[in-house]
This record gives sequence, structure tokens and C-alpha cells, in this order.
Amino acid sequence: MPPIDFDLWSQKSDAVRIYLVETSAMRLADGAILPLYFATRTVILENRCYLGTQIDLPRLSRQANSILSPNHVTTWGELGLGIEPDYRPDAYRSVTWLELLSPAWNLRDQPLIILEGGEGFAYSEFRPVFTGKVGIYNWNDSRLTLTIYDKTKSLDTTMPNYELPESRQVVEESFDQTVPALLGLVNNFKPILISTTNPGAYPWKYALACHVCQALDEVYGDNSPTSHSWIQKDVFPARKDAEGSAAMDSFGPYTGGLLKADWLVEIDSITALNSQGSSGPEVGLATFRWKLEGDTAWRGEGILTWLLAYDSTTLVKSPAVGAAVMEVTGDYTGDCKLDYQVKVVRAGNIGAAVPPRVIFSDDDGESWKPNEESSWTPIASAPGVMSVTAFNPYDVVQVVITTGGNVGAAVRFKWSNDGGVTWNTDNQIPDTSPIELFSGYSVQFSAPGEPGIDDYDAGDAGGSALAVDILSVDPPTTPASSQSIPLNRGLSAVFSGDGVSIPTPAFMVGDIWAFTFKEIPIPLADGASVQFITGAGDDFVLWDQWRFILGSSLLLPGVGEGVNITADARGLISPALGAYTDLIGELIRAVLVLWARWDAVADFDLQALAAFNATFPYQAGLFVDSPTAIGATIDRLLTGLPSLYTVKNDGRFFLAEIAPLSGAPILELTDVEFIQAPEGSDGDEELYSRVYLNYDRNPNADKNPKGATSQERVEWLRWEFRKVSARDDAVLTAYPWATDLEPLDTCLVQRADALALANKVLNLLKVKHPRDKVVCKNQAFHLNLGDEIGVRRSRFGITEAHTCEIHGAELNFTTSEAILNLWR
Repeated sequence: MPPIDFDLWSQKSDAVRIYLVETSAMRLADGAILPLYFATRTVILENRCYLGTQIDLPRLSRQANSILSPNHVTTWGELGLGIEPDYRPDAYRSVTWLELLSPAWNLRDQPLIILEGGEGFAYSEFRPVFTGKVGIYNWNDSRLTLTIYDKTKSLDTTMPNYELPESRQVVEESFDQTVPALLGLVNNFKPILISTTNPGAYPWKYALACHVCQALDEVYGDNSPTSHSWIQKDVFPARKDAEGSAAMDSFGPYTGGLLKADWLVEIDSITALNSQGSSGPEVGLATFRWKLEGDTAWRGEGILTWLLAYDSTTLVKSPAVGAAVMEVTGDYTGDCKLDYQVKVVRAGNIGAAVPPRVIFSDDDGESWKPNEESSWTPIASAPGVMSVTAFNPYDVVQVVITTGGNVGAAVRFKWSNDGGVTWNTDNQIPDTSPIELFSGYSVQFSAPGEPGIDDYDAGDAGGSALAVDILSVDPPTTPASSQSIPLNRGLSAVFSGDGVSIPTPAFMVGDIWAFTFKEIPIPLADGASVQFITGAGDDFVLWDQWRFILGSSLLLPGVGEGVNITADARGLISPALGAYTDLIGELIRAVLVLWARWDAVADFDLQALAAFNATFPYQAGLFVDSPTAIGATIDRLLTGLPSLYTVKNDGRFFLAEIAPLSGAPILELTDVEFIQAPEGSDGDEELYSRVYLNYDRNPNADKNPKGATSQERVEWLRWEFRKVSARDDAVLTAYPWATDLEPLDTCLVQRADALALANKVLNLLKVKHPRDKVVCKNQAFHLNLGDEIGVRRSRFGITEAHTCEIHGAELNFTTSEAILNLWR
């Protein structure tokens, strides 16, 4: 919005004040958004038609309660809209109030803004006095009441914490330990031990953080620097919230790009049928669904609670007379543990003139595949027809007419049952009776006897073959080669043997290979997967849940289990920088973006944030190891910094230093605007001659540290903080009652930063900064916490304005009064 001329604006708005309320409703059926425009009088501004409505504006309060540990109070209030129940909209409206105030429409959590202006104002001249969301609401025939609140309500959200559950991945002494989040640089952080399946030289894994923690300054074993290797963004064991007896393991490493990922896995059916027609509350029968925190819809619903793969350890050959070898390849697509068998039905060697053949079963030998039915290829382009009258399972036969003619006369044929390698030739067809080609296989030829047309022509060919070709090689391959044949459900059998030079065939009739399947992790997304483990009784109850999150880990070669492992580590990435940061302002923005889900650009006053980062370019770190609200975390990061934060009238987050004032107020209040004379508190401000700050918190204080490499580190290990102070005894000359500011527990980690801050705080607090409270008119409704204004009392001979900073405001729109808490 353009700069505002407060004097001109005030003159214009005093004539006829108009308030605009803009919000929206969502249709539950399809998520369609309907914009809603209300005002204290009917007005058309640009392309918006505002419905003239009796509006009861809320009473709003904003307070920054402290200088050295800011605590912003959420702005909220109740907005009342009086509506005529029989109102019908004009051409600018698309829905009636009676339609809107129905269960089909929802206003909750929809954005809402209140703007103030006056008669003759353009839309661009209206100024926001509140930007927030709709909370609970209710209505009757003629009134709608909405609870409204600003973004700081999301600061009440608890930052996620995580405790390691009992899991096969977690060593017993780590059960129920809290896995912390790390913000910035944290020294002497103590990792939590997780076992791995790594059989090599690194048998232990140490979890570093519950969110991404990429940069390690140092790792210590019993306080001595220790070599390490890094595993980025691992997946922590799942935490169970379920009534069934099944356990669930989660696996990584995570390969995606998320900085924070919180998976939720939920059992969604115990009645869905699998491919064998079975269902139930057991692993392998029940199904689940999953999503990531923030997803509006579930992903992959109806996923079976196990994923199966061929288990090579179960492959057994019996009786194993022949020397042939079989391997199984492919990805199993079935959903049941089936017992497979592969059986040799014709002896031979790969590459021999008559190749060996196999059949297979997926029901432990109850039935065999390919099916015991032949498919017939009829004789082509001749009136005669050949049919098969007898056959053996898995016979493959080719029949070719070699001399054309009629049945009982000149017609001759040849046949082969070894893929055309050898042929039985010059066979007559004396009549239409069945002709046995070999034991168990007979064919029969018809004799149409059409005048002038031979029953069969030379070259006519036909035969019978199984639906799936079995082990054969054409052309013959070299000895000791291999042959692959498809089984089913994505699997193939790969055979190898010694070839034709060995007198005893590699494939002997009756040899059987048997194998089955094992459960493997089920992939979800980006390298994360889960696996369910059956328990006693029912594995699942409907809607059982598990959660798991991202973590980061390191491996330590040659470090025993009993060694005390600590680390100096960095955590939390800056949305602006795209890299890890220690700057306090960027840490606050990262917390709000990651856990409150604010937009990294639109939801922040970036100019103010850049100025704050330039004023406080200090390295900071925070170790969050218990359930902590986002607002409390921000307060902890700002402890000791003279600062103020708020959500401005336009909805953007504002963070700034409290410092000696610039003397350039944006608005001046005089006796004309005061409803109640200022009440000062000049004598209430305490002065300080010395400031103590704690910095570089050690979360693992040890009264008897061992192995430290320096005396300075030994001293730090014995205490929770390092300490600095700043002192100015000259203050005592003018103010003998000046006191010491007791140690404040800052989140700074560097001594130089702590000293700079101590001197900054001392320079601010060694002089008086009175606080005043004034009651004024509606000119102040547009002001934000942190704005500077001038206060002039000409009536009392104070002709020069005192510049003050707003640290609190109560806005009463009904009485057009504003109570301002001023600091100077």
C-alpha cells in the first residue's frame, strides 16, 4: 500500500468512517471458495460490492510484555454481523444469507481482514486494522458472530517432540528417551544410541537430531575428539498408538528433499479380501494407508500389511540326482506366501538335440503349470483336418505334409516331438482311423474326398503345443549355458547345467526345486519404508496408528558402547538462505515456516527481518528436548535481546530491536486526540550498572569430566553455561541505587557475541526509559507495535513532541478509543 498521510487521512475519515470486512466461505461439497464482503454501509469499491450490515467490531489487544524476553499476546476478538434474513443479493452477489448460513458452507479458518476508511475513499486508501482468520462462529436468523484471531495463535502450537519406542532397531537403554530438535549451533549435545544391522566395523549408530542436522563441528568420545562418518536424514523407529499386538519398524535412509517429515501410518481395513479370498486382523491380511504431516488426503490407501519377496534361503533341491542348478529372478507380485515347486519331467542337457523340460506348481504340488491341455494349430489351406485323439501332458508335436494327395493314396507326412531336431518321415495315412505317433500320442486325419481337390497339400503344417513353452533352446546353445523360463507373478526360473559332454544328464526326471517367500519392508516414498511384525493375538485393530519422523545419524568407527558420545552440531535450515544458519532471526523464520507452516516470504516483514539480522548477527543454538510451544521457543531464542515481535495489521510477522528511538515518528498525537491525559511511570524504571549473560549452554553438565582436551573445556563441562558481564560504575555516581541485572540465559554460543550483547543491553538499561499510557481517538487504529509516534502537550507548554514506541495497544472500535502503552 502507498505511504499514508495521517493528517489528511484523519480529516477525511472523521467525516464518515466506514469499516470493510472481507472474508470467504468454503463449500463443503467441492471446496469452492465464495468471497464475502461486508461494510458498515453499502458501498461499491473497484469490483467489490460490500453489503451494508450492522457490524459490531471487536475489541482487540496487542501486548509485548517484556523487553528482554518478548512475549506477544495473540490478537483476537468477536466480530458481530447483523443481517436481514430476507435479504437478497444484487448482481454483485451470488448467494443469499440463508444459503450461506447453512451446513453446506464453512467459514472456519478462512482469512479475514478489517479495513478502515471514510466517505469518498478509493479502495487503496482504506487501511487494514486487523488481518487474521475466522475461528468458531454461530448464527441465528439475523446475526452472525465470528471469533477472529491473528497468526500468533499458531504460536501456541507445540513443536513436535519424539521419544524412542521399544523397537528392534533401538537398544534397550534408549527406550523412551526424548529425541530433541536442534536449532542453530548446539555444543556438547548427547546423541541417542540406535543399533544397526551393519555387520562391519561400525556396529552402532547415534541419532543426532529429530530433524535435519547436516553440519558437525566436532564429535567427542569421553570428551576427546572422535572420527566419524555421516548418514544424512535417516528415518527414526516408529512410535505406536495402537491396540493390536503387531509392531512396526521404519527404515531409511531418507532420500527426499523435505527438511521435516512426519509420517502417519494407519490400519484402514481388516475385511478387504486378498488374492486368495482371505481377510482378517493379521499381518498379511489387513491393509493400511499413510500420509505425511500436512497432506490433505491419504496416500496409497488399501496397501497390504506385508510385501513379499523370493527367499533364496528356502530354495532346496530334492532328490537332486541331476547336477542342474536353478535360480529365481524377478520381483514377486503376489500377496500371499505360496509354496512353489519346479519339477523336471524330461531328462536332458541344455543345448542337447532333445532338451529337458520342467513344470512348476505354486500350491506345493497340488496342481502343475503349464496346464495339462494342448493347443492345436490346424493344417493350413486344405480341406482335410487333423485332430489329436490322445496325448501325454506337456507333449510338443509338429506335423508337416510332405506329399500332397488324398487319405488312403499318395499323401505322406512327417512328425517331430523334439522341436524339429529329428523327424520321423514318410508316414502314410491309410484311412481315417487314429494313428499312434509314439506311446500315448495319436492323431487322426479326415478324408473330405472333394472332387478334383486333394485332401492335403505338401507343406501343410500343424501340431500341438503347451500354452507356455518350457525349457528348450532353439538354436541349441553351447554347453554350460543357461536358460530362463517364466513362472508367474513376476518370477522366472534360470537354469544352468554342464551341457551335452557329460554322460549323465544335468536334468533328471523327478528332480524338484522348492522355495517360498519372506516379508520385506514396504516402500512409502523417498527411501522411507515400513515393515509390520506379527504379535500374539490379533495383530491389528481398525485405525491402529504408527508415526515416525526424520533424523540424522553418524557412524563412529572403533567406539565401544560404553563410551560417552557428545557432539557439536548444527540444525535447522534457513528458508531464505537455503542453507543452515545460526542467525537468530532466520532461526525464528525457519521455526515458523517448518512448524507453523507460514509462507517464508509473504508472511514476514522482510525489511524489518533484514534489519534485525544486521543488528543481531549473533550465532545462536537451542536444544528442544520436551514439548514446547512455538511461541515459547521464539521467546527463548530472543531472551536477553532487547527486541519486540508482533503480527502487524497487514498480517506479516514483525521482529525488531528495541533501541534508542530514531526521533522520526510516523504520527503525532496532541491534546486534541487525547481522550484521557497520559499517565506516566517515570519513577518505575529500574536502572542497571552491570549486566550478566549466560551463553553456550551445555546440556550435559558433568561435575567430573574425563578426557577433555583443554582446561577451558573442562571448566565448561562442569557447569551448564559460560558467562560474561558488562559493567559501567559511572552509573552509580548519578544513580547509587542502580543494581545488577541477574544472569539471563541467552541462546548465544560465541563469547564475542555474548559480550557485544551484554554491552548493548547495558547501554539501553543504564538510562531511564519511562513508560506512558494514553487514551486517544481512532487515529491510532492503524498503528502497529514497534511504530514510533510523537506526543505533544501544548496545553502544558510542551511544544516539542516526545518520540515514543508503541509496546501495547487495546483498540475499541465501538467507542473509537485506543489505549496505547508507550516506551521512550
